Amino acid sequence: MRIAIPVNNNCMDSNVCSSYSHAPYFFLYDLKTAMHQFLLNQFDETVKRADITATQILADQQVHVLITKHCARHTASLVNDADIRVYRAKYDTISENIDAFEKDELEIMTELRPDLYQSAEQ
Repeated sequence: MRIAIPVNNNCMDSNVCSSYSHAPYFFLYDLKTAMHQFLLNQFDETVKRADITATQILADQQVHVLITKHCARHTASLVNDADIRVYRAKYDTISENIDAFEKDELEIMTELRPDLYQSAEQ
């Protein structure tokens, strides 16, 4: 099972980024092998829908679980359509959230933010 966490830096002591789709990096972790890597999020600042690009990156990496602080409704729908379950980050660091996931302490995200991009376009 592969886990993705949006992070601010490409180092193990990085904090979880407050934005899923605009995070500079994704931390990828394989529960079976304990192998990990940092993947550059190649979103384009000029594109309104960075959530589509971010979700495609995770789907291409065969991610099964996304641990994030926040998720908009439409983004959660995209991620779920890619067969990726969304969990709410409980802690600030990568390792704390991985440990919490392994201990079944993280909750599936049910409280979602409104889709901010829609209100800006209306």
